[in-house]
Amino acid sequence: MTRGHSSQDSLGTLVLLPYLVGALLTTPTMLLAWQPVPLEHVALLVGIGVVGTAGFACMAWAYSNAHVNRLGLLDYTGLVWALVWGYCFFAELPSLWTLAGAALIMAACASTLNLAKTTD
Repeated sequence: MTRGHSSQDSLGTLVLLPYLVGALLTTPTMLLAWQPVPLEHVALLVGIGVVGTAGFACMAWAYSNAHVNRLGLLDYTGLVWALVWGYCFFAELPSLWTLAGAALIMAACASTLNLAKTTD
């Protein structure tokens, strides 16, 4: 959705629209299971919201200012980040096949970025 609207809408709209859609879709379920949030978790939730919004704003800005075909390949780095966070937070050890796949993804991204620099 962000890619499709990035050429027409402002950055604020690109960031706000997915959050509004998500809130509208999940509110009925959240109301059924609502529990008060402990005060010690509020700062953590606010921090997650700030970091998530900043990340989405960066992604929306990139889609509106760069060639989408170049950015499409970089979406696959999400798999590499999942590997890193899984190791850091859940002590998941990746297999050799997973590491090989991550190396291929990073090599493809690096070669695409280097190719983009030489063609600009």
